[in-house]
Amino acid sequence: MEIFLKQYTRVTVTLAQLEQVSAGWQEYREFAGQVERLITDMVLTPIAACGTNQANPPLPLKYRVNKLRLCTELHERIREKQLVVHSLIQLEPYFKSDESLWRKEAAWIDMLHTYLSRCDLPLHETSVWERSYEIAGDEKWISEGGGYAFLQRVGLYGKLNIVDIAEPLMFALNPGRISDPICLHLIIENKTTFDILASNLPETDFLTMIYGAGKGFLSGIGNLEWQLHLTDRQHRLFYFGDLDQEGITIWYLLNSRRPARLALAFYQALLAKEFTKGKENQRQNDKAYASFLSYFPGNDQDKLRLLFAGAGYYPQEALAASELGEIARKTPWKSI
Repeated sequence: MEIFLKQYTRVTVTLAQLEQVSAGWQEYREFAGQVERLITDMVLTPIAACGTNQANPPLPLKYRVNKLRLCTELHERIREKQLVVHSLIQLEPYFKSDESLWRKEAAWIDMLHTYLSRCDLPLHETSVWERSYEIAGDEKWISEGGGYAFLQRVGLYGKLNIVDIAEPLMFALNPGRISDPICLHLIIENKTTFDILASNLPETDFLTMIYGAGKGFLSGIGNLEWQLHLTDRQHRLFYFGDLDQEGITIWYLLNSRRPARLALAFYQALLAKEFTKGKENQRQNDKAYASFLSYFPGNDQDKLRLLFAGAGYYPQEALAASELGEIARKTPWKSI
């Protein structure tokens, strides 16, 4: 019956459920004795308002389940482990967790104890992959194998000197603009549109066209100057994404990291077309939407309001390759 209650997920249980678990292998008096013992141990608390079964001895018809009282043995094992593992490993969270988590991570606790006993806290900064390999012999254990949540749980992730290493930006480079005192960059959300625009890059004002990969570029955008080895120049960013709530939010997140103008000419070309219905499940970020809207003149703001009121959107692909190329080449981006 204890095994059943450990696996039981609700806060109350009926006498009928307990009888069903014990059916076929216990006499009633033996069953009643087991229930009464669980009541005495405060694992089960009778709900008096539900009455009893009127049997001999009578048993309450319904109980509250106190699962923590079932974990006495587990808690003793946790306390014993805390006494022998490295003092920096904090096991308190396991007192409130399911036993299955303890069974899953007990070996990781031993592994982390071995690492800390050998190295103590690392003094040098390194990537998550290198630190993961040092601890577990698997460079993906922290990022993909559950190690991040485990290290957070035992209070050690923030002490392991792990630094976030941004993904490198993917971009096409225009050598003809490498000497410009103000370097212009166009960030493009989707790959198909990026490929088309990159083929027009030499005939534009842009030094680079950066492939956004949705939000993928955001972690690396702060390293743009470093990747180009042009830290002594001014850099001006433009963004062009899908005209939907997700695209607006991506631009807003970018603009919160570093100023980025909207590539208005592309968006205005989209607004001149019929929009597509769909993406009703996308959630609107009110601050992002208001900030995005403010970049447009009044008549375009009206079109945007109608667009989203009608659950519409424009994918970048709504512009043909010829339209994309013409806008990229003929718009005076330097004067914007």
